[in-house]
Amino acid sequence: MKSKLAADLQQRERFKTSEITQKILKSLSQNQTLPTFQQWWVKLNQTDYPKNARVRIKNRCVLTGRSASVSRNCQLSRIQFRELGRSGCITGLQKSSW
Repeated sequence: MKSKLAADLQQRERFKTSEITQKILKSLSQNQTLPTFQQWWVKLNQTDYPKNARVRIKNRCVLTGRSASVSRNCQLSRIQFRELGRSGCITGLQKSSW
C-alpha cells in the first residue's frame, strides 16, 4: 500500500506543476486580441500535455491507502473515519441516532 501512496503523491505533484502551465496556455489560446500566429503557436504547445491527467488521480486514504469510499473532506476511508470517531480523535464528531 505504501508504494501506491507514493506513486499517487508523485502523480499529484506532476499534475500540480503542469496544471498552471495548461491554464495559462488555454487562456492565451482563447485570447482574441493576440495575432492568429501566436494563438496557433500556443495551441501547438498545448498538445504536449495529456488532457485526462486529472482523471488519473485517485483519492486514497491517508492512513491505509484504501481507494474505496474515501471522504473528500478528511481524506480518510469510511473504516478509519469510524474508528477515529469512536476513539474520540476527531473533534466535533458526535454519535447520532434517529
